[in-house]
Amino acid sequence: MKQFAGLIVFLFVWSSCTLSPIDKVQQTIETQAKLLVDSGYIEKKYIVFEDYFFNDLYRIYLIGDTECPLDNSLGCPSRIVSYKDKFLCFSNHDEPEMLFDEVKKITFYSGNPLNDCFNSIKWVMVVSNRGKMEKLFNYKQLEETATVLNWTELWPYFSGYEAHCPVQMAFNSYNVKIDLKNPRPYNIDSLNLRRGVLENMIGINGKMYLKNNTDSIVMLSSDTKKHCAIVNGIDTLYLSLCDSLPIVLKPYEYRYCSFQSIPDECFFKKLVLERSPWDHLHCLFSDFAYNLMDVNQHKGITRVMHVNTGWLDICDENDLNLFYVLDSDMKRDCNPFYKSRYWEKQFKED
Repeated sequence: MKQFAGLIVFLFVWSSCTLSPIDKVQQTIETQAKLLVDSGYIEKKYIVFEDYFFNDLYRIYLIGDTECPLDNSLGCPSRIVSYKDKFLCFSNHDEPEMLFDEVKKITFYSGNPLNDCFNSIKWVMVVSNRGKMEKLFNYKQLEETATVLNWTELWPYFSGYEAHCPVQMAFNSYNVKIDLKNPRPYNIDSLNLRRGVLENMIGINGKMYLKNNTDSIVMLSSDTKKHCAIVNGIDTLYLSLCDSLPIVLKPYEYRYCSFQSIPDECFFKKLVLERSPWDHLHCLFSDFAYNLMDVNQHKGITRVMHVNTGWLDICDENDLNLFYVLDSDMKRDCNPFYKSRYWEKQFKED
């Protein structure tokens, strides 16, 4: 009998150790969701867990209850778990979406997502990729900050965060700019897009977030146009802020500045040779992005924070958005514009 009990314990521990990272995360958020239901914090039928942000260490989920099992980008869940009279709907970036007919069959949903999908976000949950519950925040705190990058409690979970920096810098967004005058043949609906676009790449631009973390005035300055660096081995892509320097930030002031890359064909030629160019590009922005500007005339190199949502826009030389590309790890479409067009077409045909 003791041997049998020991075998049961061994199998339980073994199964826990062999869970995949997403399964460990899933197990943790399921437990927390059930606690929210049992505590009476959930009023509506569907509890939606939207995979908002992810990196090598953490995942951040937006949690809300709604009258529709779809997430805020109108995407179907990856998994559904029934609990009491509720349905826990999980939208994970690295898991494929369920079919809508399957969702309806499991949840008994019969409405129109365009009318019902107003997810009332109530909490933000941070879970490590090992399945450890890190933080559970009230979403009202985030709403009061005006932008997610101002929510300093989340900074330690973003890639590139450095504590005690007088100025916190972060990529709010970045886009790939391609040359359409001499395009290479590729199908934008195929995987060839990843390599084909890079062969026509002429630069990167986007928005940079700057936040003064001190109670005194801070000045950013530089003697060159090389304000930030994306380092890829021996090759470096330099980024230049479009605002005139010096930039003066009042105590605790934050600001968004546009940036663009300084032309460098060698950087992009090497990038296209990578096995997964887009994933490698995301990795470079997450782990190898540095600020080169002087802070209050003091030289020093600090990391630039990156909030990875897993997709980026492709634009032409006139900054006109053409389409977008997902990380190869992403198995779901997270662009709400394309999703809404899809649902409009579906219900119009019905």
